[in-house]
Amino acid sequence: MRKALLVTIGLMISIVFVAGAGALSVDDEQGVAGAYYGGIYTTGAGSNTSYAFDTTPSTDSAFTVTNLNVTNVSGNRIQVILSGDYFTTGFARPDFPSTGGKPGDLYIASGGWVVTTDPVSPGGHGIGDTFDMQTEGWNYVVSYGETLNFHALNSLQWTYDAHLYNLTSGYTPTSNVGVFNEWREQQAWKFGYGALATPTLGSAVLDANAGTLTFVFDNLGGILDAEKSGFHWTQDCGNDVVEGGLGGGGLPPPRVPEPGILLLLGSGIAGLAVYARRDRQTPRA
Repeated sequence: MRKALLVTIGLMISIVFVAGAGALSVDDEQGVAGAYYGGIYTTGAGSNTSYAFDTTPSTDSAFTVTNLNVTNVSGNRIQVILSGDYFTTGFARPDFPSTGGKPGDLYIASGGWVVTTDPVSPGGHGIGDTFDMQTEGWNYVVSYGETLNFHALNSLQWTYDAHLYNLTSGYTPTSNVGVFNEWREQQAWKFGYGALATPTLGSAVLDANAGTLTFVFDNLGGILDAEKSGFHWTQDCGNDVVEGGLGGGGLPPPRVPEPGILLLLGSGIAGLAVYARRDRQTPRA
């Protein structure tokens, strides 16, 4: 009986760790220890000093991006969800140029997250770090609104084509967009499309009601590990650069257990407690 109980406990622990794998959560809010700011802050005639840091809803809600969450979903697909007030505005629509919005593509480093300048640490925030394809290992890009083909799901949701490409040095860095004359330089925000890494079409869904941008794309052949890769996203001005992941360059973000896993663990523990109580009450021969 005791041996069976130990085996059951071992199996439960294995289930929790296996099912919890493949999740990555990055908190990019201003002031959070380890949050990545990045870029070389450059000022012109403006006074919008939030460009020197990551924006917060209280200072510049139109450009705030606060979180990035990555999970392995059914089959060989990866889901990346960006969230923040920025995605509730027309600036986040690549097909809506009248707003002046130029949202970026999603960049991936399959070997892990590396910060070469001012490594992220409490108080460090990667200030002054630049996007370096070679030394930091960025090697894939997922397009957002590349062809401007989109489908309106409703008045506040749109889905766009998305492709996973091998990254080339032809990406476009952030620059002054002439609105506030302040920006963060040398952060990739768009293009660099090489050969297709997977032939299947992915999607990017903008939800202006929830304030999210969700990329879903195939990971054929397991070329990416959602939990071990680095991820990078920003706009053309680099106002809010979201970057993070596991690796040698920054603080490892916490693994976030799925609600179903927590329920499974709780139910299992309760069941084991009942089993142990009955076992103690069973007369011994």
